[in-house]
Amino acid sequence: MGIQINYEGLYSEFLPVLLKVAMNVVRDRETAEEICQEAFIRLFDRKIPFLREEEVRYWLIRVVKNLSLNAYRKRKNESHAVARLQRIHRPYAPSAEELFSAEEESERLRQAVDSLPAKLKEVIVLKEFGDMNYKEIAKVLRISESNVKVRVFRAKEKLTEILNG
Repeated sequence: MGIQINYEGLYSEFLPVLLKVAMNVVRDRETAEEICQEAFIRLFDRKIPFLREEEVRYWLIRVVKNLSLNAYRKRKNESHAVARLQRIHRPYAPSAEELFSAEEESERLRQAVDSLPAKLKEVIVLKEFGDMNYKEIAKVLRISESNVKVRVFRAKEKLTEILNG
């Protein structure tokens, strides 16, 4: 049995947080707003019920983050195509190896973040992707600010451990 979702309340309360997450990735207000709208549409169309309100919030953050990363990658791929065309007229451009290495490192980091336990993942996503401070995160997650700090510390510690093997 799932919880009853108050869509209007959730939208008005949580939209600013989701916009911050999307804006931090795509850096374009219009695209960020479209991404947030898409996330709420997906929530409304979702057939599987949530058991707790926190699951809804975290699910929305994850959807916005993923949609934002997809939009960023698409724009990046388009800009790489333009750069390839411009290279014909330019003497220097980063090598394919340099571009691949940067993309590979970015993907490694995304996978490391995705492998974190949910409680650590949600704070690091809000802190790093959402560009939120501890007080804002505490308010969104309804936990104490000191608990947020501890979780961020543990998340960074765990990420370092994962990335360093």
